[in-house]
Amino acid sequence: MKYMPAIAAVVFILLTCRGEAQEADSYQKVLQARSASIVTLRVVSKLDMSMAGQSQSREMRTEIQGVLVDKDGLVMVSTMFMNPYSMNLNEGAAGVKMTPTSIKVVFGDDDKEYNAFLAATDTKLNLSFVQIEDIAGKTVVPAAFTGGPTPAIGERLVSVSRMSRGYDYSAFYQTGRVNGEIARPRRAWMIEGGISGFGLPVYSLNNELVGVLTTIQSTIKEDSQNPDTMGMQMALRMMSGGGMLQPFLVPASMVDGVIGQAKTRAHELAAKRKAGGTEAPKTETPAKAPAKKPATKK
Repeated sequence: MKYMPAIAAVVFILLTCRGEAQEADSYQKVLQARSASIVTLRVVSKLDMSMAGQSQSREMRTEIQGVLVDKDGLVMVSTMFMNPYSMNLNEGAAGVKMTPTSIKVVFGDDDKEYNAFLAATDTKLNLSFVQIEDIAGKTVVPAAFTGGPTPAIGERLVSVSRMSRGYDYSAFYQTGRVNGEIARPRRAWMIEGGISGFGLPVYSLNNELVGVLTTIQSTIKEDSQNPDTMGMQMALRMMSGGGMLQPFLVPASMVDGVIGQAKTRAHELAAKRKAGGTEAPKTETPAKAPAKKPATKK
């Protein structure tokens, strides 16, 4: 009997090692299976700022990650990265307007760029959708948002993203746990840990797509009229983990409906852009031939 504690300790260590090995294997499988749907967007935007009667413009270049959600080249990204000044979180920057002038999409570690345009934005979920102009017959692997399991409190989840161009767009995973749930203004789960890829899918360790990490704004407006308390309120929210960039995991089924609407909008805009190009019908009135002058008698 005196050996029982030692035997129990050995069994515990073996089971722990086995569990960690299985978890590591799950991470690797998710990374290998899901990295193909993660793309990089190179965005050039025009930033117009006006204040106190003065205005100025400048060009901004950003590189963000998105996820393919359709075989025709529709990409979902976080509005927070695509156009942060369009979000209600930036109500104080009413004199700032950010407009994308050029969008290029890069697949994996391939440096070839595909032209794209902003097709749709969902303000409630803070998600934007970019449509590739011509996918040129490239085979893509979109993420499917149909269905999706309901995560349990305490469950570990995993997300996949990519590094920047300077690091060969290398794919990597991040992990986190579900630490709470909200019912209003819409159903979503809170996430703690290292998952920070806003606008990107989140998966279970069984490689099931659970939902998308995004921001959700409260429908109850705080009293922000008192300048003496504004700074303290913001500091307290950030210290408590409930700051302006509080991440929430929204269900895959909720995002699926938004993607369907974005697809329709993208197809409509693509058709209009094509019609407005070189193939557009000519509407100019032909110039009239000059009238002949009467012959002059000699």
